[in-house]
Amino acid sequence: MDMMNKGQEQSLDLIFAMGTFIVALLLITSTWLMIGNRVNSAVDRTNIGDAAFYAAEALVTTPGNPINWHEQNNMTGVNAIGLADYRNVINSDKLEKLQALINDNSTGDSAKEALGLGRYSVNIDVEQINGTKLYSFGDAFNETDETTTNLIVQRMAILNGSIVRMKVSVWE
Repeated sequence: MDMMNKGQEQSLDLIFAMGTFIVALLLITSTWLMIGNRVNSAVDRTNIGDAAFYAAEALVTTPGNPINWHEQNNMTGVNAIGLADYRNVINSDKLEKLQALINDNSTGDSAKEALGLGRYSVNIDVEQINGTKLYSFGDAFNETDETTTNLIVQRMAILNGSIVRMKVSVWE
């Protein structure tokens, strides 16, 4: 009889130990997954931020490649889009061409690629210092969607002799 009780005790000990091990394993796994999600989210924000920064910077500081990209009928041979005649001086013809390209379903993706924003949604606003919008084009951002990371990079420039603020909004 004594051996029977001892065997039952060992079985109970084994079941208790396995249960404790499984609970600990589940806690460690869920913590690991939560940390992994936070790291992935931070990496995504960094990637979006980098893309937005470089696109905004290129728009106001470079003329694009080729320089006369805005005179072409399509995006063939356009390696990079820039709006500047000189650093921070925006060419209105290039701005209007970019607006037309981004808003056109057949060329929008190619224009985003040339901006380095191919996999992202983008909206570009150009406004006067007092907030009056001169240009607003690109994808519409759903401001009520709290799951989407939207990054906005602002650059000051000159357009037609006036100081303007360019806002480049980028999200997935």
